[in-house]
Amino acid sequence: MFKASTLFVLMALLSFSKSDFQHPDLKPLEGLTLENRWTLLLDHWFLPKPEPSPFVLVKDGKSQEFPAATKYSKVSQPRLSPDARSIAYVGLYDQSSQLAVIDTATGKTTFLDVPGKDNEVATWAPDSSEVVIFNSESQEFRFINLDHGTVGRQIHVPGIWPTLSPNMKQAIIEERSGALAEKPWVKLFLFDVVTGAKRYLDDGQDAAWSPDGDLIAYLDPKGKRCIIVSLSGRTHKFSFRTSGLLDSPSESPLIFSPDGRFLLFHREDGPKGYYHNPYAYDLQRKQRKFLGAFGLLEIVDMK
Repeated sequence: MFKASTLFVLMALLSFSKSDFQHPDLKPLEGLTLENRWTLLLDHWFLPKPEPSPFVLVKDGKSQEFPAATKYSKVSQPRLSPDARSIAYVGLYDQSSQLAVIDTATGKTTFLDVPGKDNEVATWAPDSSEVVIFNSESQEFRFINLDHGTVGRQIHVPGIWPTLSPNMKQAIIEERSGALAEKPWVKLFLFDVVTGAKRYLDDGQDAAWSPDGDLIAYLDPKGKRCIIVSLSGRTHKFSFRTSGLLDSPSESPLIFSPDGRFLLFHREDGPKGYYHNPYAYDLQRKQRKFLGAFGLLEIVDMK
């Protein structure tokens, strides 16, 4: 039996065409001027097409498209460098992987072969000199030096798509029950990349670090609420609802703004059409703000 959300997906596939996709209309909100303060990277969250969809960069209120290479059968989610000068993603072709790095000033793409096929761009080094990819087969973070095109440091971190802290000393790892478990569960752990020690954090998923490495935001196991905890104890643990009008789970990534004040997430708002709408939660005022309907685009990174 089809669920309501499944029906909306089918309707979306039938009704949306390439001409329906427009650049996001970012309007200033009180205390939140995204288009003036920060550079945003957006991607098409759901669109089956024979060729990869272009990434959209929004800077100073203007948007620019950067297409992924057409030779790839699959591309990973893109990541924006800290200096906002490059976009990195992993492309898969012929069971091999390449790291692709787009220069946002010239549009030129540099390609580097990376070992293995189960790779994803995890993050960038703070000085934008290295791209950090995660290989799920070997469970390793691999630091790719862009000047030399070589693999430098390698850090073994167990778990499902771990998230490195800003100082690269800790990671949040996710462990799940088997698909056939009578009572499915998903748990988050803090992992020390130096000592290999780990400790239980909470039941949850899809974690994100604040820029200063103090706050950790994550979704509850059902994806209905976002929970925020402070490692230093400076801030009490609190949560807010993220599910949409159809009571559908949030479809993140969760993204902290560069100043750490706002947390962005996406959710389905069914009655307005099958949209994947972005919201910002103000951590100071404890208020949630709607950022506007972007169609089938979602914010995937912010610098």
